[in-house]
Amino acid sequence: MLGGGPVQHRETEGWESKRMLSYFKNGIRVLHGGVASGLTHVTDDFQPSLYHVKGKRTTVVKQLHKICWTVMNDGDVYVLDTKNIIYVWTGRNSNNMEKLQGAKFASTLKQEHGGSQVVVVEDGLESALQDMERTIFEKFLPLNNKQVIPASEAPKDEAVVRRMCQEMKLYRCCDESGTLKVIEVKNGPLSQSDLDSKDSFIVDNGQDGIWVWVGKKATRKEREEALRNAQGFLTKKGYPPSTQVSRVVDNGEPPEFKTLFKDWRDKEQSKAFGRQASSTKIATTVQTKFDASSLHSKPELAAKTQMVDDGSGQKEVWRVNNFELEAVPEEQYGEFFMGDCYIVLYAYLHGSTEHYILYYWIGNDASQDEAGTAALKAVELDDKLHGRAVQVRVVQEKEPPHFMAIFGGQMVVFEGGYASSFDGAGARNEGRKSSYMLQVRATAGLYTKAVEVDMRAGCLNSNDCFIVTTPLLTYVWCGKGSTGDEREMAKTLSSKRGETVIVSEGEQGRSL
Repeated sequence: MLGGGPVQHRETEGWESKRMLSYFKNGIRVLHGGVASGLTHVTDDFQPSLYHVKGKRTTVVKQLHKICWTVMNDGDVYVLDTKNIIYVWTGRNSNNMEKLQGAKFASTLKQEHGGSQVVVVEDGLESALQDMERTIFEKFLPLNNKQVIPASEAPKDEAVVRRMCQEMKLYRCCDESGTLKVIEVKNGPLSQSDLDSKDSFIVDNGQDGIWVWVGKKATRKEREEALRNAQGFLTKKGYPPSTQVSRVVDNGEPPEFKTLFKDWRDKEQSKAFGRQASSTKIATTVQTKFDASSLHSKPELAAKTQMVDDGSGQKEVWRVNNFELEAVPEEQYGEFFMGDCYIVLYAYLHGSTEHYILYYWIGNDASQDEAGTAALKAVELDDKLHGRAVQVRVVQEKEPPHFMAIFGGQMVVFEGGYASSFDGAGARNEGRKSSYMLQVRATAGLYTKAVEVDMRAGCLNSNDCFIVTTPLLTYVWCGKGSTGDEREMAKTLSSKRGETVIVSEGEQGRSL
């Protein structure tokens, strides 16, 4: 329906990617049944259920096949639904996010049942239950049979850690006479010239996933059956069913795919945010230059550019911490943490009248409670301004042009934050790590942004600039396809972090 443009990701239960889980801030809930077993045989009979709550930043709630101690471990949270009483059992080594989501899930079940009692049971304190609460609990989970799995022996919350293989393999796909033929082309490192638009290819990155690249001149059958061919490839190679599989099309590759090639350069599409062209039915975004002084006299232009002025007005920034707002020092304006939420009050003049915009920014790893707090605090600030402010909700990676313009091309997003303290990342709450890497991308001077990425060579790509900060030196790595705005922003940001060394792509050895 979308002309074959979108990237397709194949996900398997229990091995969902971090990207997919990030779309569900309240976690996901996996139940038994489906179209055949769950919808064709519907009854009102209630069956007691045991749910497993697991995860650090994004939790997954999964219904277990049986109710017994042997399927439980002390590193997670479990919800026992007996309808009249809902028990939330918290393992002694479970994290705060699991406890919070377990309680929220129990509250959801309570509403579904039309009224039940929720009881929290701590690991090791089950004997404190009294009367009916203990009787019903022991009916399903007898205390004399308690034997849970230690957390050290249970699967880790992040079972598959992202890594980049030292070598990859490239295969050419041929579908002749209805028979799929996969021919090995070469071992890594891979070059963009290895791909041919007339064919389809499979990039075998081992445990890091399988990519199917469909050339723009490939046949319609190859386009439609790309994922099926990839699954057949998994079977032939004997890879686990949980291996990630993604399908991309020529000239519409995501950044993760481009980083697999040592010399990737975009062809028709541009190299930065907001200007990516497409050979499919998806419309191309057009850059519109504007005169800031004319925006108020031309509301249609202001709406089109999403700019009310050039971003040079007055601003105040607050960070949500423990359901309260703490002021951000002016020297840290423009610095954000992915695990937190922020409020930015922007004031500007139109003639002699002062106008206000209240932006509340939500990081990708922020909790739902923090996002809710940011929205409430924005309302409170608006009340203090007698309702004169315009409230704008902003999520990470979807910042409007005016929001980025406020920080003059110096917006930086770091990993961690207050909300990340649940998973041991509390060291990032008060400042940056001693060593980290920032990816700098831009469309124009006011729209530049730097985002922290994993500090490994696999994250580098030719289209952007990267700042590598260490305790001794700061390096600026400039890709061959990076723009002048990106290079200038990278140099400006790095100058604030001590002595800087400029490194151009392909000249690393000479520079170092």
